[in-house]
Amino acid sequence: EWTTDQNGTANQYLDMLEKISAVTAGSSLKFTVDMPFWFDGRTVVRSGVSRILSETIIDRTDGVVIMDYRDTGSSIISLGGTEMSYAQSTGKQLTIGVETRCSTSEPEYVSFCEEGASYMESELTTAWNYFKSYSSFQGFAVHDYKNYNLLKP
Repeated sequence: EWTTDQNGTANQYLDMLEKISAVTAGSSLKFTVDMPFWFDGRTVVRSGVSRILSETIIDRTDGVVIMDYRDTGSSIISLGGTEMSYAQSTGKQLTIGVETRCSTSEPEYVSFCEEGASYMESELTTAWNYFKSYSSFQGFAVHDYKNYNLLKP
């Protein structure tokens, strides 16, 4: 449905987020969702108001993990900066997700698979040093652990 009706599909997703948020409100559960980095380039019209999709999602959750799948610190910063700034302004949590899985269907710059663990740690240090001043920054999430363990040193 996303390719034929982005706005309708996004609104269905936002409806679901609102329902989950209502259930978890006041509990000890943190409601966090994964979100692709490119949602900051999409708008959604909801109740007659046009807004950036990533911001609308952040507003309805306690936090997000942005799937910021790039293999350089500068790219991670560039793709995650908009969402980090917005999360900071709303007091929401944001975690940066990175990819370690090898894939023949994705370009090499999506994953740290080819470069290895030492390179990944160096690039994440660059991104860490940039994002650490944001109180919303919760660190990094690695997709996926099995492949992370297989990275060459």
